[in-house]
Amino acid sequence: MGKRQLNWTAHAALFAAAVLACRADAQVLDQAQTSYPYSFNGDATWAIWQQSITVGIAGQLAGIEIYVYDEGASLGSAEVYINAGSPWQYDDPEFITICKPTEPGWIYIDVTSADLHFDVDEMFVIGINGIDDDFWFGGSSPSPGGPYDRGELWFEYTIYQDGQYDMAFRTWMLIGCPADINQDGVVDVLDLLAVLNAWGDCPGCPEDITGDGVVDVLDLLEVLGSWGPC
Repeated sequence: MGKRQLNWTAHAALFAAAVLACRADAQVLDQAQTSYPYSFNGDATWAIWQQSITVGIAGQLAGIEIYVYDEGASLGSAEVYINAGSPWQYDDPEFITICKPTEPGWIYIDVTSADLHFDVDEMFVIGINGIDDDFWFGGSSPSPGGPYDRGELWFEYTIYQDGQYDMAFRTWMLIGCPADINQDGVVDVLDLLAVLNAWGDCPGCPEDITGDGVVDVLDLLEVLGSWGPC
């Protein structure tokens, strides 16, 4: 039994190493606010929303996710855009697309075409501007300061409801080596210990290398597969 377990572990580690060797960059979850008990009306062309985000992991912004509700006869459509800097943003967006979901739930939007690079603590906004009826997005319930403490939801040039709400969102960054958790240029015992110390549910933390909301053996294998200079 022990020999079989060791062989399985060795093969799994080799598989993880092969996967990482095939991609120069990897997407990692950076910021997230995943509470969405409330729905917000994003279907009016005059109603513009902006959620401010403070970057926690330096790199290229790869994608964003928003949560879409089914509140009407159809799901509607809206412009979703990215502006670099803090709100309120009046400038032309660095990225814009039309979001027309086919079903409610989390919607992933690839923004790599905009080639947006951010350092830690820089800010950008996720904006929503309605096009037609029945576009509703999810967000948090009232909470002192809002559940996301590194930004606020804005509506029509001002912070919405004294900052008690936030849009439901996830942001994903492209970095060269996500297993280098402390970003010192090498994957070593310090990164291994960081994964072990964060073991369990840990949505949004850098130790959750796979971005599945939990630190577990899959993240440990990512560290082992990337061992050495990175």
